[in-house]
Amino acid sequence: AAEARMGAAEHVLKPHRVVDADGRSIVVQPKVVEASDVLASSDRGFDASLQPRDRSRAASGQQVREMAARLDPERLGISAEADRGAPIVSHDGMVESGNGRVMAIRSAYDAGGEPAAAYREFLAAQGLDVTAYKQPILVRERLTVLDDAERAAFVIAANRSTTLAFSASERALADARLLDADTLALLRNPTDLAAVANRDSVKSVLRAL
Repeated sequence: AAEARMGAAEHVLKPHRVVDADGRSIVVQPKVVEASDVLASSDRGFDASLQPRDRSRAASGQQVREMAARLDPERLGISAEADRGAPIVSHDGMVESGNGRVMAIRSAYDAGGEPAAAYREFLAAQGLDVTAYKQPILVRERLTVLDDAERAAFVIAANRSTTLAFSASERALADARLLDADTLALLRNPTDLAAVANRDSVKSVLRAL
């Protein structure tokens, strides 16, 4: 039933392109789904490799609470940038960009009141039929096919936002996910990264980053 709803014309908008912080362009399909059908980083079964941010950080939690209290529907719609607008999800509903936005929308629905009502009215104003949904949320499904390495790079770039900068540990974790076994195998002298023997290793790391 959920798949039928998502495939209906009244529940989708015209596909468009978005660009991430690295200039990568992908095609996405805006559609309405139940908020509970989206798999965010706070949900069981979420692929942790798709979340470069630590959502347990106090700053992150505060950001989500503030966003829920002052939910701005206009900023959760169509956008040409990957780090803003409606959350971006994979074909199976896994959030690739916008975990904080999903959490904020869910929180607004749970609290009830004007923010949730305004968001639902905004979706309806876009020509989307939300009457069949308890907690409708607009997401953008990624249509462009990416391999594992491309997907990892996209997720990191798509979450690079000016609203909440990565902490040092988040930046290190995000960068580490771009390094594969072949790159690490080039390291010859682990105690001196500037050693001549590590030249190929350093070049390979820089290319990955």
